[in-house]
Order: sequence, then structure tokens, then C-alpha cells
Amino acid sequence: MLLTLARVAISEIPPVIFMDQTDSVRNDPVRSGTPLFETSHIIRQLLGDMVDPLTTPESRLFQEAMILFDNGQWAMARNKVQQILNRYSESPYAAKARFLLIDIFQELYADDPGAHYPELTQVFEEVLNRYPDSPYRGGALLGLARLHRNMGNHAEALAYYKLARTSKSDPGALISGWAMLETAKIYQITGRMNQALLLLENIFESNDVPKIRNEAQLEIAKIRYKQNFFNESLKLLEQLISRNKDLYFQNADVSLYIGNNYFQLGRYDRAGNHLLHYYNAIPEKRRKDILLARVGDAFLQGGEMMDAVRYFQWVVDRYPGSEGAALSWLRLAEQIENDSDERISMSYSAKQIYENIRDTYQGQSINDSLAQLAILKLAVLYQEENNYSESLKTLQLFFENNPDPALQENGRFALKNVLEGMIQKAYEEKDYDRVIDLFTQEARSVLPLMDLDSVQLMVARAYRHSGDKAAALDLYQKLVVSMPLTDMPDDVLFFTGSALVEALEFDSAKERLSQLINTHPQSPYTGAAMDLMGQILTAEEKYQDAVNMMTRALTHPLSPCDQASLLVRTGRAALAYQDMEKTLSVLETARQVMDKCPAMAGYLGDQIGDLYFQAKYFDQAAAVYSHVLSLADLPLEKGFVQYKTALSLWRSGQLDAGRALFETLAAQNDSFWSRLADEHLASASFDNVVR
Repeated sequence: MLLTLARVAISEIPPVIFMDQTDSVRNDPVRSGTPLFETSHIIRQLLGDMVDPLTTPESRLFQEAMILFDNGQWAMARNKVQQILNRYSESPYAAKARFLLIDIFQELYADDPGAHYPELTQVFEEVLNRYPDSPYRGGALLGLARLHRNMGNHAEALAYYKLARTSKSDPGALISGWAMLETAKIYQITGRMNQALLLLENIFESNDVPKIRNEAQLEIAKIRYKQNFFNESLKLLEQLISRNKDLYFQNADVSLYIGNNYFQLGRYDRAGNHLLHYYNAIPEKRRKDILLARVGDAFLQGGEMMDAVRYFQWVVDRYPGSEGAALSWLRLAEQIENDSDERISMSYSAKQIYENIRDTYQGQSINDSLAQLAILKLAVLYQEENNYSESLKTLQLFFENNPDPALQENGRFALKNVLEGMIQKAYEEKDYDRVIDLFTQEARSVLPLMDLDSVQLMVARAYRHSGDKAAALDLYQKLVVSMPLTDMPDDVLFFTGSALVEALEFDSAKERLSQLINTHPQSPYTGAAMDLMGQILTAEEKYQDAVNMMTRALTHPLSPCDQASLLVRTGRAALAYQDMEKTLSVLETARQVMDKCPAMAGYLGDQIGDLYFQAKYFDQAAAVYSHVLSLADLPLEKGFVQYKTALSLWRSGQLDAGRALFETLAAQNDSFWSRLADEHLASASFDNVVR
């Protein structure tokens, strides 16, 4: 389920609608729909038609410069202007020529105004300083403001727009209108949408220049689109072209934003048609690859999958290596993955497409979000094939390249899924060191996303199998915080219950151990849990209940050492409430089992002997102590066992054997047990004398 959710999250990343790039691409030499060029000939407009009589050489040169300018022969127009400035610098035409030179330079350097920024600003400033009272000054100020705006110098641009709006010569409020309009555009760029809207609405209501009013309405429609008022934006655009149908063809942004609005409103067929018109209307330099891919997206969202595929294939064929081609390859791969009928005829599988995108970078930094998305999708495909190692390697590549924040969360889910799968697989293969390494090293960044109950349980068990009981218990303790008691697995109940017993927190321990005993009767931990419960009951002096619980524990599979130890504890509890029959029965069984546990036979025998002695079965006590003394590796102090053996023999009536052993012990010159044996012999001798 988690893997499915991650797949959906990745596959349903929505297409990005292609937006007007006039404010972000500074040096795009498009003559339609851009503020730098749409009215870049404002000074030429102010100069008007040539009505002066051509009676002088300078007037003829100026007319020739105007004609060349109007025909787009910028370099030749500049040469004519330069001739006027060189030969007739004091002529009235010299002033007009210098102002015309501003428009000429803007056209000459249109492809890269940034590279010629010093020359352009020098031309503007020279003219403005030389002719402070010229009727063309307002046009020059407007042009300089546009230059600064185009370079991203918004504060300077706003200042020059303000000066242009207050110029003395402004026929028909032309300069003021354009200055206000472009001020509003700067407000948009800098995020001051409400100020931009107020200014644009003022322009639309008060300016009489149709071109300016139309552009103001178009900008209002753009803002309303960006504010997600798609119906209102669409209505404004429809009003615009209802007044003048030619605007749809004259300004490509109209079809772009109509298409965008239709897309957002879910009318994908209309969106695709308008976006396709925009594609055909703009020149090749305007990112046609990405736009055509968006047209494919529109058809895809509209359910026209095969039409969408054709557009995506068109992009990859016509614009190879472009961002639009990368997006189209991604969309094609997605459709190949989802195409159960195999209608898409492609020589590549989805995985091969993603691998090709990854391999094109060959160790280079991957800054393209589309390539990052392809790598993420590739990792998910590897994961679906259970190729976890390759998926992890691919995800590491994904995160090494600082993916976009929008993709990072999907990447973390994918990493979470693959690590869960790898931990599960390693656990099933009993590769416990690998389980621990994956959890402690690789999974640290995605632990909050993981199904921690499942993962931590596997890791706790891995620690236990590896012998690190402390680390295992730490994870078991974390699990009980998030799990209700009824959902806890048997090992969680047992090991946390055992820890509570050691901490003498008997009430909580009994709760968990009882849950284990009652709900997991066949668990390998049930017998040990009953043993622990018996020990708790013994500590609480509920001896009969303790015997019953430990007797039940003896019916479960136990190692000889555990069985013998449990028998001793059962005998001790039975003796505590004077059930002598049960005590003798249990101790007899313990005697038979203890030698099957060589490592603990001495300790067990000593405890069994002590219980026989306490029950006053001295013959049996002596026999068990004697057996302990016969062990090759006696784990106890020999003198102590000899003393207890001698005392048991003595009290069982075997006086000669007991006296002989006391005498042997006394002769050993042991600082404690020899003296104690001497005292016993002396006491026995005194008793005989008294008798």
C-alpha cells in the first residue's frame, strides 16, 4: 500500500503551465508581446512624418535615416545619423538625429542589450543632458526606464517612469500611459499585485489610446490568472478580442492565457487548441519545445492519450536534448507504464527511458528537475522489481543532486519504501548484521516516515540474534510505547516483561507476561514467561500459585539447564508451603536432570541438597552433596560442601561416616571449615560425656 501511494505521488505531479516569459527572459528579441519592443519606437512616433521641405543636405540625410529605420536597416540608419552629427552638429536636425539614435541603438543591440548596457545608457544620458527642454525628452526617459527594467534594475526603472509621466510634451497622454502600464508590470514582477491591479484599472478607465487600454486589460487578465481567478481572467480576454479580433493574432499572449485558463478549468480540448496557436505564433527562439510538450499535456489531461503521445513524440524528434524533450520523454515513459493494451509503439521501455536520461549526465551535476524526476521514477521501478540495491543506489544519486523541494518528499517516501524492503529481505535471509547496518546508517533520514512498529521489531530481533541484548531491549521498549498491549508480539511481551521483573516492577511485568501466556500459548517464550510469573508469585509469598504456574511451565520445551533450574525453584516454593509430596517429587526429577546440564551440575546439586536438608531428608541431601563432591570441576568451595555432606550424614544417623568426614575436614587446616569441623567433633564428644 505504501509503495502504491508513493507511485501515485510521483506519477501525478501536475504539468507546469507554460507562462509568458517576457519578464524572466530579459534578452529575448521578440517583436510582439514584449515591453521592450512592442512600443520601442516611441521616439520615432514622436518625430512624426517628415513634413519639412527637403531644401538642405541635413534635412535630406535625416529623411533618408528615417526611411532606413522604418525599413529595419538599423546599421545604415545609424550611418546616416552619424553623418548629420559629424557635418551638421549645430543644425536643428542634429537634435532629432540624436533622439532617433536612441531607437536605432535599441534595435541594433536587441539580441543582447545587457552586453551593450554601458553604450545604451551613455546614448540616453548624453541626449537627456544635452537637450533638457526637448519635446522628445519624455520619449527618451521612457526608453531609459525600459532599458533599466529590461536589466532588472526595478528601482531605477520606476524612477525614470515617474519622470517620463511628468514630461512637458506628451501628445495624447501616450508617454504617460506607457509609463503607467510598465510601472504596473514592475509591480507584478516584485509581487505588489494589488498596486498593479489598481494602476492597470486606472489606465483602462482613463487612457484613450486603444493599444494602451488593450494592454492594460491583458495585464489585468494575467494577474487574475495568477491569482487563480480563471473564469474572470478568461472573461477579460474574451472581452478583449470581442472588441478587436485581430488582437488574438497580433499579441500571442492572448492565446497563451486563454489556453492556460481553459486548462485550469478542465476544458483541455480548448486549452490544447489555444496553446497550439500560441506555439505557431511565437518565433523559434521562444522555448517552443516546452510549449509543445504542454500542448501534449493538455491532450493527456483531456483523456486523448494517443493524441498526447503523438505530440510528445513530435517534441523528442524535433527538439532533441531540450527541456521539452525531457518532459516529453517522461510523459511517454509514464504512458508506457500505464498502457495495459500496449497501444504505444515505442522501441524503449519506461525503465530504459529513465536510464537513458540518467546516463546522459555521466557523473555531472544534475540541476534539471525533470532529470531528477526521471531518476526518482527509475528508483521506484527498480524497487517494484525487488532490485533494492540498484534502487538504493539510484536514490542516493537523486539526493546527491539536491532535488527540488517538490520532489524531495516523494524521494523520501521512495527511500523509505526501498529500505523497508531491504530490511525485510535481509531479515528473511537471516543477515542480521545487514539489517542492523541498514537501520542505523541508511534509514536515519527517513525513520519518521517508516512503519516503525514493523521495522523496529525486525531490527530488535536482529540485535537479539546478534547477541546485543541491550540494543534489542532498547528497541523493544520503544515498541511498547506505540503498541497497545493486545497487539504486542510474543517476544516484545517477554523481553520487556523480563526487564520489568529485573526492575522489581512486578505489577507491570505480570500484565505483560499474563498477556503472553494467555494469547500466545504455543510461543517459544511461554514456558519462560510462566517461570518468571512463578518467580514473581514466590517473591509475593503466593507459594501455591507459584508452584502451579511453574508446574505448567515444566510442560513446555526447555533445555536441561532451564528445566533443572525451574525444578529447583518449584521445589523451593513447594517447601515454603510444606507440600512435602510435591517437594520430594520435584527434587527427585531435578536429581535426574541435573547431570544433563554439566555446566551447572555443581550449582544445581548444591541447591537440591540444600532443599533436601531443609525438608529433613538428610539421607537424600547427603547423597546429592556426595555426588557434587565427585564432580571433576567443582564450582563451589570444597570445604563448604564437605561440611554440609558430613552434617547430613550425621543427622541421618550415619554417625561413623559423618564423624570420619568431619575428621577429614578438620585435618585439612582450613581456616574456617576445619575449625568448624573441630567444634562439631568437640560438641559431639561433650554430648557423649554428658550421656
